[in-house]
Formats: sequence, structure tokens, C-alpha cells
Amino acid sequence: MYNGDIIGEFIRLKHNEVIDLKWKFKDWESFANLVITFENITHRSVLMIYYTDVDDHERFKQFW
Repeated sequence: MYNGDIIGEFIRLKHNEVIDLKWKFKDWESFANLVITFENITHRSVLMIYYTDVDDHERFKQFW
């Protein structure tokens, strides 16, 4: 992605339930883990994002 600045791999994909992947910027030492879960509740959906193992020098940046 983004001209090779981001690399990663899908670990698990389950339709309408979960996206589990590892990714990193090319200058990070290790991969971060990103798990996105979807839960359907009457007339709405809940999206949960779990983001762990972010490279230390990126951990406290604000992206908004």
C-alpha cells in the first residue's frame, strides 16, 4: 500500500465477523496487530477495533 510504505498480511478473515491482520510502515521494526470485529445487534452493527503492538515511536502520535 501507499507505494510500498505500508506492508502487511491478513491472518484471519471471517465474513461479517472479523478481520485480523498484521501491518507496519516500512521504517517500523516490527508489525502491529489489528483486529476488527463486527457484531450485529437488532437494527444496528457494532464495530470494535483492537490495535496492539504499535511501534514505540508511533504510539503517542495523534492522527486527527
